[in-house]
Amino acid sequence: MRLSLSLICATLWLTGCGQPLQSATDNPVVAGAAAAKAAVLPQYSAEQFYATRAYLGSDINHAGNALLVASDETGVFNLYKVSLDGKNWQMLTQSSTDANYPVSWFPTDDRVLFSADQGGNELNHLYVRELDGQVRDLTPGDKLKAKFVNWAADGSSFYVASNERDAKFFDLYRFDSKTYQRELVYQN
Repeated sequence: MRLSLSLICATLWLTGCGQPLQSATDNPVVAGAAAAKAAVLPQYSAEQFYATRAYLGSDINHAGNALLVASDETGVFNLYKVSLDGKNWQMLTQSSTDANYPVSWFPTDDRVLFSADQGGNELNHLYVRELDGQVRDLTPGDKLKAKFVNWAADGSSFYVASNERDAKFFDLYRFDSKTYQRELVYQN
């Protein structure tokens, strides 16, 4: 059965008859809730707003005693090794220009995989931070994007997708966890 538009409008108009329109402030329940909410919300200055910190990551290291996180407390995201109780923070990267994002600890030691682009170009590369603090770009090149995929079950290698061959396609590479030698596993 089809109802005409005029019948629907008439029904809606009639159901509202006898009921005065109320604004939110005319309704005591709504007005009271709004006043209570306004009274509870704190106000912050611009300085307080810009002093906030963001944290990313939650990977636990092989020893089970530290998290891998990134924080922007220096103004740029850098990596930190944080004790599980949160008391000890060790800065692992010191970039002042490019954000460093945590990917993973290595399965057997405290080497770190992380991702970063160059100057905001959104062409992320995959990096390793060695135990001695040296950083190595595992996916060098000018116009490529790379991303970590996963560890092999035994931790002896890991997989990386990269579009270095052709910007339209991501190929899959297996990297040796010790030597970082890589081999093409799948060409898209």
